[in-house]
Amino acid sequence: MRLLTLIVAGAITNSVVAEDKKVKDEEAILGTWKVVGVDVGTQESPYPPEAMKNWRMVFEKGDKVTSNAMDKDGKNATAGYKLDSSEKPKAFDVVGKDWKTLAIYDLDGDNLKLCLNYGADDKRPTEFKGNEKRYLILMTLKRVKDEKKDK
Repeated sequence: MRLLTLIVAGAITNSVVAEDKKVKDEEAILGTWKVVGVDVGTQESPYPPEAMKNWRMVFEKGDKVTSNAMDKDGKNATAGYKLDSSEKPKAFDVVGKDWKTLAIYDLDGDNLKLCLNYGADDKRPTEFKGNEKRYLILMTLKRVKDEKKDK
């Protein structure tokens, strides 16, 4: 009976820790992030470095993200997002009115990696690696702490 109690207590503790981590990621991602790198695979990035320095993603409470990197015209675009830190690798979905982009993420303090699938298939990436054949884009972002100092 004691063994069963320990197993149940361990399972409850693990689920509380997992839920706590999920909340932490959802809070830790909030704020403004600057794109510092893009990898599309073996080809050179189609995005010139001078354009990337202007890319920003702003994650807000209520699962809303605004970005000038999501709109091909360089205008701000808004979408929803969803994190699932229980997946391995962690799952990240960007959701618009009639579209959904499957991705994975790694959040470590002020560093964020997103690998997004912009391809025809609707499979989530499995590793943090750009791939021009599957239209996987790896974006590396840094948290913007002071916009004035960052420019």
